[in-house]
Amino acid sequence: MRRDADKKYAKFIKKHEKRLSSHAIKSTNASYCRAEAGKSHRVKISDFLISDHSFRTPFHIDIDMITYSKYFMKLAGKTQIFISPNDEQILTRASHTAVVAMLAESIARGLSLNEGLARAIAAGHDVGHTAFGHAGEQELDEICKEYYCFTSVEEITRDNDVYERLKQDHPDLDLAKIPILEKVKNTSDIDELKQDYLVWEKDTKIFSHAKQSFRFLCYFEGKKLTAQTAYGIIAHGEPWESEGFNIDRNIEIKRLPDPNPLKSTTTLDSIKEHYVINSEHRTYEAYVAKYADFLAFSIHDIDDALRAGALDIEDLKESFNSKFPSLSFDKYLKGHNRYARYISSFFEVNQPIINRGELPIKPPEASKILGWLYSFSKREVHNKDEVKRKHDEGRRFIRGLYELWQKDPEKMLKPFPDLVPELGTIFQSGYSDTRKFCDFISALTDREIIDIYRHFYGPE
Repeated sequence: MRRDADKKYAKFIKKHEKRLSSHAIKSTNASYCRAEAGKSHRVKISDFLISDHSFRTPFHIDIDMITYSKYFMKLAGKTQIFISPNDEQILTRASHTAVVAMLAESIARGLSLNEGLARAIAAGHDVGHTAFGHAGEQELDEICKEYYCFTSVEEITRDNDVYERLKQDHPDLDLAKIPILEKVKNTSDIDELKQDYLVWEKDTKIFSHAKQSFRFLCYFEGKKLTAQTAYGIIAHGEPWESEGFNIDRNIEIKRLPDPNPLKSTTTLDSIKEHYVINSEHRTYEAYVAKYADFLAFSIHDIDDALRAGALDIEDLKESFNSKFPSLSFDKYLKGHNRYARYISSFFEVNQPIINRGELPIKPPEASKILGWLYSFSKREVHNKDEVKRKHDEGRRFIRGLYELWQKDPEKMLKPFPDLVPELGTIFQSGYSDTRKFCDFISALTDREIIDIYRHFYGPE
């Protein structure tokens, strides 16, 4: 009976994925990121073949696990640029994610790639994003840098435990990108260290919403995502340089303890399972999801600015026509068909690359428009007094809660016991209080943070 079921499922997979490019990821080549002894293993069809899954791929199962995550559901309460929890017309992380998933699926289909994998990556890419948009993420990153003594070169040289604390709290951080840590061990010349410090300060983030997404899904909730989906979620936060992006190291982290706070005897050391992700799991679908995200937020930010009255469409049109006199403003920036222009441009550049099985996928010519839109938004929208005031306010809320957390986290949380489902896991995790704060605060919505802040500091 089981053998017949396996054959039936294999036949379904073969038929379902018959049209895929030879360089797309096939479901039978999916591998779990959970592993023993630091090695991932390939999924066997029989590993997940049960009655409910007999007509679904491993990547569709990933989509289900992500969309039913408690952290995914909180995305509806997190705004992007315009921090306005009570304005239902302002874009949220949930509506952004829905568009990214739609675009990623469309692009993957056009390139004969695995639509399920592209959609799974898109569904999970922002699960770990903070409230208050990138302002919230920047504040948590600054808090981390202060805690790990990266506020000045002199402080780093005085703290011999920085390396070990980073390894414990952020095992997914590529410490090789922080050359100053090695230099500190070998020199006491402050001037010699300053150049490396400036590189660190400019280019390296400790707190990353992409890695936090993976952290929520795979550590706190114990989701058994495929390595290809997990890789794509983490990699969407990597910079897209001329050679593309890649995670060229093993990310190997022990699973956190059971979320049940009653099981207080569970420790990190008692957990044997690891999550292993490395360059073997890089896929074309990860590039597709990253481009879909870039396309969606570049246009969404402008849409939000127009809806909020922070930008006049005539000013935008005038600037666009000045920068791209040979292109049509209406085709690229108006109406629901505008996405098609950017997608077809992506096809033209990357279809030959995929057919040859080469990497990296390249941003198309039309991405210059998206880059210009992003710069225009930064210059004309983010610098608006009202927007800056809201961002500063969001950062102040987070900073104020961090100050309370440092004094007594349990006292701070007592009036709000049900905000984060995995509070027990966070407190038992063995990480520093600062790392625990990042886990806690990045799980909250805009409104939840504001409510906690006002509870302790009073209404404003």
